[in-house]
Amino acid sequence: MIATRRFAALLLAVAACRGPSAPSAPAAPAGPTPADASLAAPLDAAPVDLPPPPDPEPAWQPPTAIAFTLASGVRVVLVENHRLPLVSIHLVAHRAGAREDGAAPGKAALTAAALGDGTAGRGAAATRAAFERAG
Repeated sequence: MIATRRFAALLLAVAACRGPSAPSAPAAPAGPTPADASLAAPLDAAPVDLPPPPDPEPAWQPPTAIAFTLASGVRVVLVENHRLPLVSIHLVAHRAGAREDGAAPGKAALTAAALGDGTAGRGAAATRAAFERAG
């Protein structure tokens, strides 16, 4: 009896996996149906909903810079932005040879070369010490 039940279950499983034995009915014609009549209307006659126009761009306001000089003579330019908790520091060191004042062209370049190489009468360390004493 158990063998008969197993055999019946096997036959049902095979029959279920086999699929339909007869071909399915032909598909409906591809023409529009009464429910799709609105789709068949020409595009000129259908009202067109356009998206709303975009909002005007907000006017860009550059950040306000505050400039001041510390007691040590360091010039500070501060631009605050409180939208994010970040700090960004840009340090510009004006070294000898980087700037000329126009009154004595080449003086800054000569000073920079003397600091690195020294002079005929003094070495580099002695030349730097002399410039530091002179201010």
